[in-house]
Amino acid sequence: KKKLANINNEKKYLEFLNKLTNKVKIRNAEPIYITQISGNGMNANLLLISEAIMQHCRDENLHCINLASELDLNYDDFYDELHLNPIGSKKVSKYLFKKLSTILY
Repeated sequence: KKKLANINNEKKYLEFLNKLTNKVKIRNAEPIYITQISGNGMNANLLLISEAIMQHCRDENLHCINLASELDLNYDDFYDELHLNPIGSKKVSKYLFKKLSTILY
């Protein structure tokens, strides 16, 4: 039953991503998706969301930055489970600048 719930949640999240992508494209813009991680690492929900984002980007040929798997963030980079502290923010901003520079320029 838990596996079925995950499939339903993933389907709903993919539907949401499709709607969001369409709204961005209607405005003649190109979406760039970024996966995330928490101060406690990856949990089942974040993993499901990250996988859905990556799949959506592959299916729609969109840019996706896989911060969750590519950037080494740990508990000391966060104030709490969700919010980066200045050290974590600096790591993320440097990483995103490098990644976005290759996409935008």
